[in-house]
Amino acid sequence: MSRRVVVVAAVLLAAGLVLAGRGAGASVPSSPRRAVGNVVYLGGAFIRVGGVARGRLAAVAAGGAGAVLAWNHRADGRVRALAASASRLYAGGQFGAWTTAGAAKFPTLETDGGGQAIAVIGGEVYLGGHFGNICPGGTHLDGAGRSVCTGAGTARRKLLSVDAASGRPTAWNPSANSALGVFAMAPTAGGSLVAGGDFTQVGGAAIRRLALFG
Repeated sequence: MSRRVVVVAAVLLAAGLVLAGRGAGASVPSSPRRAVGNVVYLGGAFIRVGGVARGRLAAVAAGGAGAVLAWNHRADGRVRALAASASRLYAGGQFGAWTTAGAAKFPTLETDGGGQAIAVIGGEVYLGGHFGNICPGGTHLDGAGRSVCTGAGTARRKLLSVDAASGRPTAWNPSANSALGVFAMAPTAGGSLVAGGDFTQVGGAAIRRLALFG
């Protein structure tokens, strides 16, 4: 069976309406989480939060007892990264459908590996993970059970960015020589991007574990 890998999925923070899907029994999630105002958004592999059924994504009140809110989106695989802009929440991970009511809604942008870190800077959404290609023709499992592109892929080794307005990949392609991938990303106060992982080279230059993109 083919396993689609979501690159980025975006939803409205306030209304909770799906804008786009791009290719993202424990009762309490451990990671990731993102606070936006008085709401904390949670992602992980959980199916319940505080006794309330949720599909690997949830929103809880930041104050008091942390009541589970009505915002209810579901992914059919683990959510590994969350980031927020002023109006949208971005989720990355390894999952094949992104829905609000259980109906399948497959991504239009897929990679051959999962997303593990997300950062939003201006009009771009940056993703780090253990992928090697964007797969315009989708993905399938090879004989060894690995997710590979169906047809030709577009090389994006461990790092890529997506235009927030269109959902299309940009030309940004630094390429990291990592086996396990990029684990963390964050914007700096000056608008640059910091990425961490097990890489030793980025763009052919000797850069170990931590890279700054200005």
